[in-house]
Amino acid sequence: LATTSPEANIGNYTVGSPYRHISAQWTAPVSSRLLLEASLLNLKRVVSRANPNPYFTTGAVPLIAVQEQSTGLRYRGTPTGRISANNLLYGRAVASYVTGAHSFKGGFVYGEIPNDDFTFTLDAPIEYRFRNGVPNRLTLHATPFRLVTNLDADHGLFVQDRWTRGRVTMSGGLRYTFGRIKFPEVVVGPSVWTPNRNIVTPETNGATWHDLSPR
Repeated sequence: LATTSPEANIGNYTVGSPYRHISAQWTAPVSSRLLLEASLLNLKRVVSRANPNPYFTTGAVPLIAVQEQSTGLRYRGTPTGRISANNLLYGRAVASYVTGAHSFKGGFVYGEIPNDDFTFTLDAPIEYRFRNGVPNRLTLHATPFRLVTNLDADHGLFVQDRWTRGRVTMSGGLRYTFGRIKFPEVVVGPSVWTPNRNIVTPETNGATWHDLSPR
């Protein structure tokens, strides 16, 4: 049983422009004992809903979305939409040195994911909730606004060593991980329900992680 009419949910999010997907790998057997490896992944995309609502003709009066509480049906419009843009970048480099009894590997991982979410009004920036056709709640959306979150560090360094002597094998490793989230400056301007809004959120450092993991 469908609980959302087409105009209240204008389809799945679609991937728009710009879109970029790059992946590369490189391997170099320097000698019979030394192997170098590297890889790169870059994924840039913008994901959004259609705007304006394709179920309404151009110039139509924006309809107020309604949810009927007795059935769960949503109809008449889509109050908000979102555009989400991110640019993922990860790289990895590893060096391996292997002899008959000794194996050593070391390398690093570099990662960052900036993300920008923009929420806007698609139809009317208001929702009604009905129960058996009688209004009992309204929701006002103070759109548009942005939320920008940058995972600007998802890095790691690692080493591992392994020795074999007869029937005895000894191995160990160490990994250092560094992660950091930042929030760039964001300006939130006026909306239909907040005409005098002018909020500036300054650049802020979020969480920072340092982790050392022996093995």
